Amino acid sequence: MKEIIAVIRPNMYFPTRDALHEAGIFSMNSQMVYGRGKNVHVGMELNVDTGEGLEVEEYPLLAKRQMNIVVRDTDVKKVIDTIIKTNQTGISGDGKIFVLPVEKTYRIRTGETDDNALM
Repeated sequence: MKEIIAVIRPNMYFPTRDALHEAGIFSMNSQMVYGRGKNVHVGMELNVDTGEGLEVEEYPLLAKRQMNIVVRDTDVKKVIDTIIKTNQTGISGDGKIFVLPVEKTYRIRTGETDDNALM
């Protein structure tokens, strides 16, 4: 089993969710997060004492949507391909996908474990 963490643009959450549903992936968690990638925005700031412009770097945290999806190993490629196809614009900020191993899964209600607990 794997956990797939996708950090995407907030406006792409519903299209991504719908595309995953069409691919047969229904279980997921989602939350709003704030963060930034490697791009640094450089701007100019006016030095009030001298009146000269100073180059400054800004590090804004941007609103993103994080989706957490735990799937069987056989579904990992399908989920990743669906997320990329739905979110890829070629513009900085499209997002990131992380894949982590999951050691054990339990369904609290029934006591089922692992793949049986996912379905």
